[in-house]
Amino acid sequence: MGRLGKQLIEKVSASSYLLSLDSNAISLFTSTTALLLFLSILTARYADDDFLYKLPKRLIFGLVMLFISVSAMMIAFSASLYINFEHDKPWVLIPIAALTCLPIASFVTLQLPLLVVLITSTYGRGIFRRSMLKIEAAEFNDLVPK
Repeated sequence: MGRLGKQLIEKVSASSYLLSLDSNAISLFTSTTALLLFLSILTARYADDDFLYKLPKRLIFGLVMLFISVSAMMIAFSASLYINFEHDKPWVLIPIAALTCLPIASFVTLQLPLLVVLITSTYGRGIFRRSMLKIEAAEFNDLVPK
């Protein structure tokens, strides 16, 4: 290792290096998991059971993994910037750190409504439960004397 490499390692704080390393690993594993989940949706056999239970669960889990992956990627990017610019140009860190929040915010605003609808329709009262309640209420109203 050259003299410049030793100086760089001595300058880098251990916590920022570990943060960069850990968030890179988290981003890799969660993005791979999201990719495999989305591929499993494409290769499903499209049975009734798949549409009601398996596909929504895979899509919910895939979207959550993708959000974690994007967030970890932005944290790794910010930590790497901090490692590179903490001593030389610290003024660069503030605008770039503010801009790294843009992909996370756009992903949340674009995908959160879909995620909420998926969770409520999968785990909440679904369309079949509501229709059954309407049918039961209509049958009950027919039995009640007027």
